[in-house]
Amino acid sequence: FRVLMDLLTVWFMTKFLTRPMYGFGFIGIISIFVSLGMTSYLLLVKILGEDIGNRPMLMFALILGIAGVQLFSFGLLSELLIRTYHESQNRPIYRVRKIQSISID
Repeated sequence: FRVLMDLLTVWFMTKFLTRPMYGFGFIGIISIFVSLGMTSYLLLVKILGEDIGNRPMLMFALILGIAGVQLFSFGLLSELLIRTYHESQNRPIYRVRKIQSISID
């Protein structure tokens, strides 16, 4: 399990180090949309007259929505922290591999 967590950490650091909103924000938005879909279904079932208070889907939709908002917020805060970190050290956020110039004669 530890090796898997180390591999996930390395993957995350190489892919999302300078743009953490892409990772956390995407997962957050997906979970919010899934929660909205489940809640819409439960609202339709409630309008048709069934009881939804005893359904585990209601609790799962609520937890998924709250987790989605938290993930999105975490992505936004980590994006601000990463940008502040890079600016405080006078380092560029993105690295330029090669600069090419065109000479016009």
